[in-house]
Formats: sequence, C-alpha cells, structure tokens
Amino acid sequence: MDEAKKKYLQSYGVKGLLGIIDGTMIQIKEVSGVDEPAFAGYPALNCQVFVDYDGMFRDVVVKYPGSCHDAFIYSNSILKQTLEYDPNADFLFADSGYGLSPVLITPFRLRSEVERCIGRLKNRRRCLHKSDGALQYTPRTCCKIVFTCILLENLCNSLGLEVPDDIDFEFEEDDVQPELTQANQVRLGIVKRNQVKNYIFANRRR
Repeated sequence: MDEAKKKYLQSYGVKGLLGIIDGTMIQIKEVSGVDEPAFAGYPALNCQVFVDYDGMFRDVVVKYPGSCHDAFIYSNSILKQTLEYDPNADFLFADSGYGLSPVLITPFRLRSEVERCIGRLKNRRRCLHKSDGALQYTPRTCCKIVFTCILLENLCNSLGLEVPDDIDFEFEEDDVQPELTQANQVRLGIVKRNQVKNYIFANRRR
C-alpha cells in the first residue's frame, strides 16, 4: 500500500490516501422468503469494494442484500475496524453516502476511477452485469461467484492483460442516509477533510 500512497501523492497531491471505497449492485434471481425489499426494484447483492491507485481490489465485502446501504456495510466491516484501530491511520475517499470520519473522507471522490474498476470487472465477467440478466443461484453461491470473479480480475490486472474497450459505467445515485456515525467522529472527520483540502491547495501544481 505504500506504493499506492506514493502514486496518489504524485498524481493528485494527496498525502495518506490509500484508495477509494464504493458499493455496487449485483443482480441475482428472486428468492422466496426474503423479508427485506431489494434495491432499485430487483433482487441484488450490495458489494463493497476498496480499490487502490492501480485498480486492484484490496478489500471486498460480499454478503449483504441490495436493501443494505453502503454506510451500513462499511460500519460493520473489518476494514473500518482496522482503519480506526490506529489513530494515525491513513484514509480512504468515499462519496456522500458514507459517514464522515478521520479515516473515511467524504464527499471527496475520484468517481471515474472506482467506477472504471467496477465497470472493467463487470465487462470481463459478464455474469455480473445486469444487462446479461441475474445470477441464477442461491445468494450464498452468488457471493462465492462474485468473490471469485474479483480474484480473477486482480489476476488479470496484475498480469497486465488487455482492458476491455467498451467499459460500461454503472453510475448509481449517492443516497444520503441519516447520520450513522457519532458526533465526535464527524467532528474529527471534518478536521481531517480540511487538512486534506489545505494540503492539496498548498501543494497544487502551478
């Protein structure tokens, strides 16, 4: 991750940035007995991904239904616990659908970068793209399929295989939810966000 941080610093003038976090929907077949409504009118898995500068998937969470909000998934993730364990930890960028904290800076976002990674994944593994229908398996099996596809995508990326030309960006609305973080975390997050803004301004390229 040190190499990724150096690249973010060199390219964007952001010190301490580890990568970008976002959620993406994977459509699955309708399952009877599911109490929670699906997101956007169809059954789906909401998959959390954390990608670095090189487009590598560094952390994924694939187990929640589409009715779960991105902020809820992050709040219950090991990634959040790991970042917050060290008070001097580096941070991620996220959209406004997440709660602000010292290790998750919002609403900073390099949107095209994370969407490109997700689009590349779904274009290579067409079974994940909603235009090709839904995964026709149980939710548990679908989770395994998605995770395996992400591992294969990282392998393709590390080998430098050709990137699909027709990447289809699947932009999703940033659904702002009620505050899910404690007031102190938000206050510290604002301080950290201002530090990042000031650093970028002071070190901008002339």
